[in-house]
Amino acid sequence: KAVFDYIEKYKILNEKIDYFMHNCSKNTTKDNKYYIYENFTIDNWEEYLRTNINNENFFSNDNLKVANLDELFQIDTKTNIAGFKKPVIYTDMCKKRYEIYLNNSLIFSEEGIIKTTIDIQINSKDYYKNKSINKIIDEHKEIVKKKNRYSRKIDNCGNVNYSIDKEVASYLEDYFR
Repeated sequence: KAVFDYIEKYKILNEKIDYFMHNCSKNTTKDNKYYIYENFTIDNWEEYLRTNINNENFFSNDNLKVANLDELFQIDTKTNIAGFKKPVIYTDMCKKRYEIYLNNSLIFSEEGIIKTTIDIQINSKDYYKNKSINKIIDEHKEIVKKKNRYSRKIDNCGNVNYSIDKEVASYLEDYFR
């Protein structure tokens, strides 16, 4: 329950930030969804990203299919790592980015839930001049290995401590400082 609560709250948070901060219309933010891509798998995700880094777009919109997160979800109770059987791609069209959830993108610890997704900027070759795709992949692996990222508390009912309104207010405050 905590994983789906976290994912849904994260999506709503991004939609609100896009609307307030990036002047995106409600129609654009409604395109922020979770997808799967036919040719993008757990076995080939690294090679796929490296190969497609110079493409205008990593994933053809024609081949993106809305993901059924319930069917794809998996959790390893021995390692306390959750994710998806196939990479899930969250699209944030306003900020022109993808966020990729793999089979190890959500880690449960005593502190709560840690999200270890991969952020990819769309149509931003300048972004990759400063940060190579290899570095993005290596950073992801390091976070998963060390489990050293900000975590969110989970209550006994599986709800994630995530106040969307407080997060939006904090984001706006930091932005306008």
